[in-house]
Amino acid sequence: MQQPKHSQQTRIRNLSLAGVAGLAGLVSVIITFVALFAGLWLDSRTQQDGTFTVIALVVSVPVSLFTMLKLVIEMVRRIVPQPATPRALMQHTPQGEEDVL
Repeated sequence: MQQPKHSQQTRIRNLSLAGVAGLAGLVSVIITFVALFAGLWLDSRTQQDGTFTVIALVVSVPVSLFTMLKLVIEMVRRIVPQPATPRALMQHTPQGEEDVL
């Protein structure tokens, strides 16, 4: 049985959005490295012993967490739920076991 083209496009879009949401941790690492190198550059320009590096890293942590959460929430919000397939609806529990709520 072949899925309609619209359903396949929705599935591909959902998987793409899930992939982007999965890369949110990479965004956090990139922000942290940018802060590290910016702090090191500022310290070298101002002859400091690491003051700007520490400040930049401390500021980058909440910024990267906020950015990561916003990205994940936005990507998950855009995912369109798929209707249940007949196969999924026909699955049942083994005999003698009941669903416990």
